[in-house]
Amino acid sequence: MTYVPRSPRRSSTLKAVVGGGERGRVRDMSTSGLFVETHASLPRGAAVAVVPLVGGLDGERLPAEVARVSDGGLALRFVGLDVERRQDLRALIADGPGGARPVRRPQPPRRALPPVPSDAPVVLLTDEISAVHELPAAASAEAELAELEQQLVELGLRNAHVMDDNATLTARVRSLEANLAVRGQIERDLFEAYDTIEELEQQCDRLIARLMRESVGRG
Repeated sequence: MTYVPRSPRRSSTLKAVVGGGERGRVRDMSTSGLFVETHASLPRGAAVAVVPLVGGLDGERLPAEVARVSDGGLALRFVGLDVERRQDLRALIADGPGGARPVRRPQPPRRALPPVPSDAPVVLLTDEISAVHELPAAASAEAELAELEQQLVELGLRNAHVMDDNATLTARVRSLEANLAVRGQIERDLFEAYDTIEELEQQCDRLIARLMRESVGRG
């Protein structure tokens, strides 16, 4: 590996997000590397992609490696940066993250950087305070747990509504069954009444026929 002299470092107010979750702070930075105060654990020599979200390097994947691991954080060393990108880093360090953002104009293609493995951890550098950059992983877990608890409450309420609807439907079914039973009894009573009326009519017919025969006999 080509030796790169250590460039002077300056303090920084940049924030860092390591591996998509663990937050930290950039304590100092130079054109050769930076030190990130973080609880993230990465092995020495591991490849990482440093992605600034400020300055002229906004959005670029800068190849780097873990040069040193300490209790306070990680020292990262840039790998294979060209002169133009080092100048952009120097401008970012000199102006600070609060400086004016450069106007992005079309530029000729830059020299390709050494490839960074697709599964390498990403270290985002930003000066913006946002939920993505500032909330710790524990807070995200707590928010997710609270959301799950809310979903459980909603499911419980829905279940209670379903049980209420089921009880209402059961009561309606029982009422319909009772009405059907009453209707069946009424129909049976009507059939019995029809039978009684028919029998009475037959008796009346027989009585009328007898009376007519007796009347003819007396005549």
